[in-house]
Amino acid sequence: RKHSEELKTVFLIERPNMTVFLNQLKTRATEAKYNYPSIFDIPIAAGENPTTQNLLMEFGQVTLEQCVQYTRSYIHQGAYQSQNNYQFFRCLAKTLGTNSKAVLDQEEEQYIHNRVSNRVAFLKLLLTKLSANTRATTSAIRTRHSNLDQYILEVAKEDISAFKMYVKQQISTLRSIGQESNDLLENHFAAYLSISNTMFCHAIRNIQNTYDN
Repeated sequence: RKHSEELKTVFLIERPNMTVFLNQLKTRATEAKYNYPSIFDIPIAAGENPTTQNLLMEFGQVTLEQCVQYTRSYIHQGAYQSQNNYQFFRCLAKTLGTNSKAVLDQEEEQYIHNRVSNRVAFLKLLLTKLSANTRATTSAIRTRHSNLDQYILEVAKEDISAFKMYVKQQISTLRSIGQESNDLLENHFAAYLSISNTMFCHAIRNIQNTYDN
């Protein structure tokens, strides 16, 4: 029963914290053995070399239709995945805020088929709502990366630990939608060199010089 209980953090579409949400889902998936066999490893290519993508790790690279088709392959067979799908449904239903549920309820035809809730598709739809425009998301994060020097001074207040956590969250979000930042290291150096601790800046310059050479 505990595997169908709500996560520690109520998830709100209007104030999302995707990193925390996905990390808690990954933990629950491990605890509940949703991964044996996994309901999140979605087949994306068949044939001699079948491949899968994990919805919790790479949700931006898995389509809603692929989630639907995979779940339909086991949902009416009483398979272990079907039991996991039900437990996962209970977990998500208890974790989402009221407004978040209302938003998804408007598109229930996308995840309810033959009166059966496909909660893997439900999760995909939820994550899609949060990353509806991958280009916009990527552009926004890369803009934040270019302003790391401003963030470390004005927001993090030169707190290196807080700054590292912020950058880690941005990288995690980029990777989850199959993107990356090529100028992150350069922007990292610029941010570190902007703080007032001269000894720290001297150490960073030495590291930068070693890297450049």
